[in-house]
Amino acid sequence: MKKHVLALAVAAAIPTIAAAQNVSVYGTLDHSIGSQNTAGGVTTTSNFNSIVSTSVIGFRGSEDLGGGLKANFQIEGAINTKNGEVGKDADSSNDTSFAPPLFSREAWVGLSGGFGELRFGVTDVTRAQGVDATIATLGNLNDFLQDLGSDTQNTIRYISPVVSGFQFEAGYANSATTAAKGATDVTSASLAYVNGPLTVLVGHTIADLTATTKDTQTAVGVNYDMGVARLGIAMNRIDSDTAASDNKESIVSVLVPLGGGLDATASYNKRDRLNGDDGKIVTAGLIKTLSKRTGLYAAYQNNNNTTSADVTNFYVGLRHSF
Repeated sequence: MKKHVLALAVAAAIPTIAAAQNVSVYGTLDHSIGSQNTAGGVTTTSNFNSIVSTSVIGFRGSEDLGGGLKANFQIEGAINTKNGEVGKDADSSNDTSFAPPLFSREAWVGLSGGFGELRFGVTDVTRAQGVDATIATLGNLNDFLQDLGSDTQNTIRYISPVVSGFQFEAGYANSATTAAKGATDVTSASLAYVNGPLTVLVGHTIADLTATTKDTQTAVGVNYDMGVARLGIAMNRIDSDTAASDNKESIVSVLVPLGGGLDATASYNKRDRLNGDDGKIVTAGLIKTLSKRTGLYAAYQNNNNTTSADVTNFYVGLRHSF
């Protein structure tokens, strides 16, 4: 009985809290049906989650503290549309041992004002982890294969105001609070420039593996909207002291509006890894916008690897945001 009374009290208080803090609920659901064909000729058909956009649910809000100062927060977790689980990504849907925290994508609180913005908690260390978003036309299908400092714990992130189209970010994180300084640190900086149809994003991230070894990532992305087509190019390089994670990638993409809310898109990803797992990924698709929040997509992708069999995927999906 006490539990029911408490639940009712919390439910009654939510509208008051939301009014005082300007809290909103948001999310994206991306579900598709697709087939996968390997070089051996075996084809499997299945349901897929988060093929183009990651399915998530989140809460964000702010409170005006006066004098131009605001308190802000955001919490966000992944949703698996295949089984309704929250907190698990699509690739781990069948792994019962994989259970990340509910809000493992974003869980931060911060302050913003004329100085810019500060965030503390779980988040990308800087926008350096989103360089591939500058060229992505099919979202997750165009992402870099490797990234450093994404959804990192114990992050301190600074975001500057926009000045003449430029915005600077810097961040630091230590994902294991009990580890000695220098053993699990992540430091990052990024610079973005947006001017009309042109977007440029440059990022640099250093992830310490031990007190004496580290991975270093440098990424550059450029996007230009010509009206008749949107062109993108991104380059990503990770150098590792252990050599195991050495990786070079380059992605080019194009999106052409066909009219009536229909877009055609294609991309080419070439990678070169020190461990010999080189390859290329060719992606093509159609995106049909049904409304401001809802769209359909059909996508084809061929993944050619030097160390494993080629894989060809085809997806037809529905994406909705709220």
